[in-house]
Amino acid sequence: MNGSGDCEVLVIGGGPAGATAAYTLALRGIEVVLVEKARFPRPKLCGGLLTWKTIRVLGEIFQTGPEALRSAGLIHYGSRKFAIRNTCRDLIRGELDYPFHFVDRRVYDHYWLERAARAGAEVIMGLGAVSLDAAGGEVRLEDGRRLRARFILGADGVSSRVRTALARGGYIEAARSGGLAATLETSFSRNSGADLPDYPVIAFGFIPWGYAWSFPGPARQVVGICGLRGQGRPSIRTGFDRFVRSMALSPEELPPAKSRPLPYGNFMPTPGYGNILLLGDAAGLVEPLLGEGIYYAHRSGQLAAHAVWETRRRPQTALAHYMRLLERPVYHELKYARLWRGLMYSTLSFFNYHPLALAIKAAQKAVEGTINGWRSFGWLRSIRRNFF
Repeated sequence: MNGSGDCEVLVIGGGPAGATAAYTLALRGIEVVLVEKARFPRPKLCGGLLTWKTIRVLGEIFQTGPEALRSAGLIHYGSRKFAIRNTCRDLIRGELDYPFHFVDRRVYDHYWLERAARAGAEVIMGLGAVSLDAAGGEVRLEDGRRLRARFILGADGVSSRVRTALARGGYIEAARSGGLAATLETSFSRNSGADLPDYPVIAFGFIPWGYAWSFPGPARQVVGICGLRGQGRPSIRTGFDRFVRSMALSPEELPPAKSRPLPYGNFMPTPGYGNILLLGDAAGLVEPLLGEGIYYAHRSGQLAAHAVWETRRRPQTALAHYMRLLERPVYHELKYARLWRGLMYSTLSFFNYHPLALAIKAAQKAVEGTINGWRSFGWLRSIRRNFF
């Protein structure tokens, strides 16, 4: 960044989306400044599950694989086993062809931000963005500093200041609050004396339009719940307590659960304006069935960087190019996942999700492939056409 505060690309937010974009552009010799309001490493509320498609995209971007990620201390647990439950019992226990991997987001996010810095991006931590002048391509930071850029990438999370500023300025439509989920999550020692599963568990029925989870780790267990806001009782706290008790745990004896909003089907059809692009959670790019966000963060960061590179001589065309890149790998999948979320929660909930177990048993390979990403959510079209 030169002395006047000008740069080629300004990235707001240092999570996986922002770090991926900054890394990709810096490797190509583009001048990148990344601004992050927190000081990394910082805690991050997240189950930390990596699917096959996430491992694949990390290989594409960072030329790394599961063994290297384990050696770097990022992947700390893996499991081929899984269970799906309702409020009464396990509906299905199975084994996967490809394991689910688990990470601690505090370590994981810090690692990718450091990779971006080593690639040549200038990283400014401990300062958030407070305002955006979209027409002038200028961002004001908390210390009063003003940064101008030819491209601005908003990767500043579900409560994005960049997205809010664009909406208030009339450049984009405001994000739909109806597509947000509330979440509660805590973690505790696996040596607590409880008989905890050493494989991931997903549970339905404890909250309307949502699910609960129990994810293992080498030393700690993560339990949580999320549910679409405005879907009635029971409350998320009641659902969380019921789920915890169903695992023979006492909510009162666990560390206090923390909450955060989660994009859950409110992905933005127009993720930005001109030379200003929204990435990851800031654009609502989270899978609206099981809430997977890490893959979409890395993927949108990668595609935003490609859009910037391809339009570096025509910055105002960046959004159109970005949207074309997002359509097949991101929007196509999110649209079908949202369709099937609606079917599952509006129909299967009446049967306490027993038909879900039957469907998974009948087509486990297809379901596993869809979640992991080697099969598209679009294959479900034929089932919907034939049976619904």
